[in-house]
Amino acid sequence: MVIVLFVAYLLGSIPFGVICTYLFTGKNVKQHGSGNIGATNTLRSAGKIPALLTLLGDTLKGFIAVYIGIQQGCAEYAAIAVLLGHMFPVWLKFRGGKGVATMLGILFAVSWDVGILAFIAWVGFFFFTRISSVASLLSICSVAATVWIWGFTLPINITTFMILSLLIIIKHKDNIGRLLQGKESPITKEKK
Repeated sequence: MVIVLFVAYLLGSIPFGVICTYLFTGKNVKQHGSGNIGATNTLRSAGKIPALLTLLGDTLKGFIAVYIGIQQGCAEYAAIAVLLGHMFPVWLKFRGGKGVATMLGILFAVSWDVGILAFIAWVGFFFFTRISSVASLLSICSVAATVWIWGFTLPINITTFMILSLLIIIKHKDNIGRLLQGKESPITKEKK
């Protein structure tokens, strides 16, 4: 189990936003836009292709880590380790992303139904708000509530699911502050 946790953390710590932004633009995504390493800031800083690759990479690492965890009987620990790896990567002095795409990968690994539900919820909330953080927070909360109320049987228990959701909400604390002040921006590409 220790090896699985180590691998999950290292997978989670791969900074796809940093890599893709640098490969396509030569920029350091942490020095542009919000400074976040996720797909949204990559979109603002580097464009659609790097953002899509970041989204796929961040989702895939969550999926792979939890898939391995399921095979080894430690899915819950792998899920927490991969999310913590993304949020606190050793390569970036423990300053990483917010974990939404990685959580999506985790959800697809534990249940395709829940993964699809989370994706549709995010798209729906984003369609109405055009604000990524709002879509992320609302989709995480609504999916967590749905899993709890409907009693989905998953390889991770509801406590782990709630811990993962809470970690993502905590990582959005600055966004929540801006939302309360009416200062959170919709997604737009960074001006040159």
